[in-house]
Amino acid sequence: MKLLKVLLVFGVLCKTMGAEIKKEVNSTVSFSVEKVWVSYGHSTCSCEDNSWRKSVQEFYDGCRTASKSFRGKAYEVADNTLDSMAQVITKLIEFTDSNSTILQSSSTNILVSVSRNSRLNGTSINIATEFEKVFPTEVRELIVVANKLSKHIGELARSFTNAVRDFGTELSKFLRKFLQSCRLFNCKKTVDFKCVLKKYQKLTNVVALIDDTLLNKCGGDVSQEVYDSVLVFHLVYLYMGISLTGMNSCVLDVLYDHKGYVSEGVKTCSLSFEYAILQVVQAVSAVDTPSINSIKGLLKVFVDIATSLNAVVKGVLGLANDVVITVGDTVKNLLNGGKGQTSILQGIL
Repeated sequence: MKLLKVLLVFGVLCKTMGAEIKKEVNSTVSFSVEKVWVSYGHSTCSCEDNSWRKSVQEFYDGCRTASKSFRGKAYEVADNTLDSMAQVITKLIEFTDSNSTILQSSSTNILVSVSRNSRLNGTSINIATEFEKVFPTEVRELIVVANKLSKHIGELARSFTNAVRDFGTELSKFLRKFLQSCRLFNCKKTVDFKCVLKKYQKLTNVVALIDDTLLNKCGGDVSQEVYDSVLVFHLVYLYMGISLTGMNSCVLDVLYDHKGYVSEGVKTCSLSFEYAILQVVQAVSAVDTPSINSIKGLLKVFVDIATSLNAVVKGVLGLANDVVITVGDTVKNLLNGGKGQTSILQGIL
């Protein structure tokens, strides 16, 4: 009964936030990368180093047009995902004009990776097919972005990049199997999405570990560069989450067309992740850099989201303890790994 209440409250809160997000995004006729770019004082010059703008717009427009034909729950998931994507792209563009070299260069590199999705259009099956081709490259590029920040974050950066790599590998594996099922078995062969959700849960806990450590175990001597680096991690985390819900919407639409089966446990768990990602998007959108207090607000929200998500996912799907663990357990596991002090853990070991 207690778990049911947690799930209910979690869902109601996220639905409310999702409605606010949708109202904000839908207040404009359409999403324009170019308009956002100009609104932050950038030139309209089509310089080579900003060539990603056209491709990012094609990506968004292609998916938005395709999603209008999605059926049932698939349409709602796709609609929310694209609203979130618009907000994340907006924030990334804002950060490309930041005084922080970390935010400026990292955001630009993330946008370049996102631009690889310019061929995502047409139908749900075509979007999944094209995404499966480019996603491994995107994951590698985003890992490079995160690795460049290791001098500020220390060994926890490796934990983050490992979790990103594991999630990317699992989502790619799922897509290959799913597309093969559609080619050979008319999409009737069941492919387990639960493994993808487990890897994203692990990534969530690693980010929550870093947030919790930075908030509660580091004292006051933490540089702006550390906070900026952790903010970049949240941007990468969000892109992985949008990839998760975006591909889920495509799969749901294909399965709807072929009368495929999705377990209630996976449906409930996927919905919980969707709600959590909406919350994180709103928290990231509220960050006002270079304010450390603003970034701290994001970290606090994220830890709360991760805690609630752990309770819901573990109870509904019965995930193993080695996958769904508390932030405190994650801290102990990493600190006992023989890696020594990390940049943001100095003074507490």
